Amino acid sequence: MLDSELIQIATNEAIYWWKRDEYYYHKVFSNFEIINEDSEQLEFFGNYLFKSFTKQYSVSRTLKNIDKNLFNLIDYLNTKEYFTNVIAGNKSIIDEVANNFPNYLSNGKPISFLRKLAFLINPLQFSLFDTLARNSLSEILKEEKSIHRAVKKSYTEFINFIDDKLDKNNVTLNKQINKLDNFNICCEIEFLKDNPLIFKRRVYDKYLWLYSQNDKNRRGQSEVRAQLEIWKYYER
Repeated sequence: MLDSELIQIATNEAIYWWKRDEYYYHKVFSNFEIINEDSEQLEFFGNYLFKSFTKQYSVSRTLKNIDKNLFNLIDYLNTKEYFTNVIAGNKSIIDEVANNFPNYLSNGKPISFLRKLAFLINPLQFSLFDTLARNSLSEILKEEKSIHRAVKKSYTEFINFIDDKLDKNNVTLNKQINKLDNFNICCEIEFLKDNPLIFKRRVYDKYLWLYSQNDKNRRGQSEVRAQLEIWKYYER
């Protein structure tokens, strides 16, 4: 059973970040195969969007000299058909590419980078996965006595657990969709309403991100009023 207050905070977090950044990244990144066919588009995409993504999502530290290797990195992902597989929903591609990543492009396995990029491309089938999420899922599964060990660093194992949790908590997550009615209709909110499965996955992602944090470190609020007031300044 999901914690009632924590799921409200997670819902607000999911809406805020989708509306602020994630929708834009998704709409562009999900069209990478088209962008890749046009050299001018690809150059703009790499320098203005891809670099910004690696810094904003704190994955640039796992990549070696992103300014110099930017297009080598994109070329390598192309040779592994990473983008094609992510769009198709092949979740095993994360571990496959991470386990064979060349040393000249990364400091160790750039698993966080690959997972976050996959989420922005295909948020219907990929969840964000970091240490907080993995620790939270391990705690939840141990409390439920589903497993007696920590969840492995394998993305394939993690996402299988997540998909199971989304199914088992579907009733509670469905209730969170009504929160979207509080917001003025805009393309970001309309997208979530039209794609409830994406919204529910994103809410549960945020729930895991919050779950193992103590109360002092949780920045969110269970009430949506403050967020609504803040967005008014943007919408004027």
